[in-house]
Amino acid sequence: MKYVHVKYVLLDRGFLFCDVINVLLNLKLKYIMPAIKNDKIKQIVKDNSNKASYFLKYTMRSGRKNATFNLMVKYDEKDKEYYTFATNLK
Repeated sequence: MKYVHVKYVLLDRGFLFCDVINVLLNLKLKYIMPAIKNDKIKQIVKDNSNKASYFLKYTMRSGRKNATFNLMVKYDEKDKEYYTFATNLK
């Protein structure tokens, strides 16, 4: 951070952990990564299946830790699939 200006951090879903998200937030870095479609996220997608794309606040919990981020859901017409992302972008 001392020598390189980081504008955005792009991560794969393997980094979707409370600790990682909280570090990114503490460093005030903008990030985006695919969100793992756990049962809770699958239910959110199912409940909003009439929408092509949307954002909502989502809190992930792991033991005593938690992290809140924007859950971005986007429907891809070509693939006929919903894609989910964890981000702090608007």
